Amino acid sequence: MYTVLTGVPPFVAAPLSEMYQNIQAGRYPEPAHLSPNARRLIARLLAPNPAERPSLDHLLQDDFFTQGFTPDRLPPHSCHSPPIFAVPQPLGRLFRRVGRLLLTQCRLPCPFTPREASGPGEADPDPDSMEMGSEASLSVRGALSPKDPIHLLAQGALRSDPAGPEGSPRQEVEAAIRNLLLCLDSGPPAMQEPPGEQWPVLWAPKWVDYSSKYGFGYQLSDGGSAWHPPGPLPHREEGGLPTPAQPASPGLCLLRFLVSERASLLLFSDGTVQVSCSQDQPQFVLSGAGKELVITIWEQGRPGTSYPLGVLQSHGCTPAARQHLQHAIRMLQSI
Repeated sequence: MYTVLTGVPPFVAAPLSEMYQNIQAGRYPEPAHLSPNARRLIARLLAPNPAERPSLDHLLQDDFFTQGFTPDRLPPHSCHSPPIFAVPQPLGRLFRRVGRLLLTQCRLPCPFTPREASGPGEADPDPDSMEMGSEASLSVRGALSPKDPIHLLAQGALRSDPAGPEGSPRQEVEAAIRNLLLCLDSGPPAMQEPPGEQWPVLWAPKWVDYSSKYGFGYQLSDGGSAWHPPGPLPHREEGGLPTPAQPASPGLCLLRFLVSERASLLLFSDGTVQVSCSQDQPQFVLSGAGKELVITIWEQGRPGTSYPLGVLQSHGCTPAARQHLQHAIRMLQSI
């Protein structure tokens, strides 16, 4: 706890005998810049008598953990820039004013590679758009304007379908864009969720991107998996990693994968387009062709719900689904 809050260990490695004496006596540099609750917690944890140190249950009840503002999560960009938190009203406006004064002074420019970017708006943060650990904030933050530029953090073109006809990858991308536009232009925005059905859809619920070093691997919903480029995975010194099994549908393979600040997109050889957002956001899969197009949505903790094109044309598409479709189109157009 001392090291986490101060950045240095409490007992400096001086002469070994002196360091042991400091540990036994509980002598350490007191961090005066920490809050009183933090200093009291450190003093309890580093008490010379082990019997006076708090147990885990008592530790979780300490004022340091129970009083004051505690964020639900830390955004990834807090590794290189101060995070901006949401706090309950009516203190929100006060904290925003304090944040404008303090964070602008301590936010130093820190160059980082595109792969370290974690979300939209980091280059030009808006103090009023606070980082939140809820689904509502993600939906607000995800409501991008159609004119907002798309910055791809990663992309890759994998081998074409070996069992299918020869065609340029660009044709596959254009066909996917046409299908997405067909669903997007199916009708006016729906004010409520259209009636859905349960359809079996083949998609990739799990995937991992090590394309810069090893390759790109994914697992299909039917239990099959694949690794591109094909071949055995690198082995660790203490043992080998099993080679993934081939997909149950050998004619299906991944053509392209795109990763933006907001979502990742997978384009398969049969025209299936998969849009995966953050963990607590819905996952979208567009499958089929022509009038048999089907949009399937997986929400957290719920089975997938499919909406055929005919249902979308009669009932419309929800605003949230339209935003994800627009983002997928712009991702494909940015290739």
